[in-house]
Amino acid sequence: MYCTIDDDPVHCEVYLSYTLKLEYFIQEYDTSDHTIKIIGVVEPPILAAGDIYFALDDDDDFKEIVEHTTITDVSPAQPALDSIIIYNVTLATTEIRLDTDYTITIMPSASVAASKYITVDFPDEYGTFLEVLQYQPTCVVTTDGGSSKASSCEFFGPRITIDLDGSLNANDLYHITLSGVRTPDQNLCKQNRFVI
Repeated sequence: MYCTIDDDPVHCEVYLSYTLKLEYFIQEYDTSDHTIKIIGVVEPPILAAGDIYFALDDDDDFKEIVEHTTITDVSPAQPALDSIIIYNVTLATTEIRLDTDYTITIMPSASVAASKYITVDFPDEYGTFLEVLQYQPTCVVTTDGGSSKASSCEFFGPRITIDLDGSLNANDLYHITLSGVRTPDQNLCKQNRFVI
């Protein structure tokens, strides 16, 4: 999970049950409207809107807050019927603190336009290594026959966004190759559970 305010990255973490803490802002924010994005939250299986309690605080004492309100959440959308099937995942090594290569074989159930992108969200254990230039992997998407469909990617937190140069056909196999991904500092069970 990662967060932004007006598209500037900010630190966010689950602090207590049902509590998300945002801190270490890049700039001071004035009293005008701002957009907070929280990316990577798993939608609940219940498709009903609820209320979100929002509070602003200027210290570490959660019992005293500066300002607060309740925001009505929007109902989650029905899940899309289109999906990407992951057929195979291979990696060169699972040892900690090493560069490894991932090859992920996928098959989209519907065509994907050239202007779209594929995101790969690694678990939080990968930290922000992907944002450090020397640890940024190369990203390539190829057809089963070897034709290139993408060759560039962007990094934010543990997320890799791959911009597609060419469209992906429904029910064809494609290979996502991420070369030079630095493995986490400690070996944890969920370190290879990423989301596409």
